[in-house]
Amino acid sequence: MSLAAIAAATMLSFTACEKDEEEKTATVDFEGEYWTALIDNPQIYGPLIYSDKEYKWTDAKTSLSSECAKADWTQWGLGYGWQNGVAISNYICADQDVKSDKQLSVPVSNGSKNFAIVWDDFSELTFADGKNHVVKSMKVSPTTYTLRNEQNSCGEGYSFKVIVTGIPMSTKADANVDNAKTVVIDLAKGKNLMENWETIDLSSLGAVNTLTFTFDGSDRNDWGVLTPKYVAIDDIEVEL
Repeated sequence: MSLAAIAAATMLSFTACEKDEEEKTATVDFEGEYWTALIDNPQIYGPLIYSDKEYKWTDAKTSLSSECAKADWTQWGLGYGWQNGVAISNYICADQDVKSDKQLSVPVSNGSKNFAIVWDDFSELTFADGKNHVVKSMKVSPTTYTLRNEQNSCGEGYSFKVIVTGIPMSTKADANVDNAKTVVIDLAKGKNLMENWETIDLSSLGAVNTLTFTFDGSDRNDWGVLTPKYVAIDDIEVEL
């Protein structure tokens, strides 16, 4: 075989390997018309999240999905509320004085158009195909509302974190998460604050069917954590 033929065969081999690797992973980037249609306006008390209608989504390639839980406040004349879940967003707000009416905003863009906002404990991402998958990584950012609260509270002993728990299908079915693995993401520790997007390695969770999000922090009272329990996520890399 000629050197040219050997070189061509080697190149084809590398190309095939690269293509095979690409087909084994996919990234949920929340981009496109399907995702943009899920962005509520206004950010609080909007018609998508704050209604009795379901708010859920599923990524076509990976089957990663989420559904927002709704709270029924109609007995108090307040309609329906967002109890927890993962909502799609594209809001950027770098204002210094930010209230909960900017709850879907992040302070800095990561270069993409859309991302997602996780709000409150027990929000979940689940693979709708019923299988376990390795979630290799995802990008994480504080929301503007959360960051401004951290900046007003941070100091010695201050902390705020989100705990991501990976639950395999068998464990979830048995309702036993004692042995489920976790990744702790420090959004604030003392005066050190996460202020921009960071890529978080989640591969240590192993193959899972569900990711749950819970929050913990030092600023709390008898009712729980006082720091607004939000975190933004994007570019979730999944093994198919």
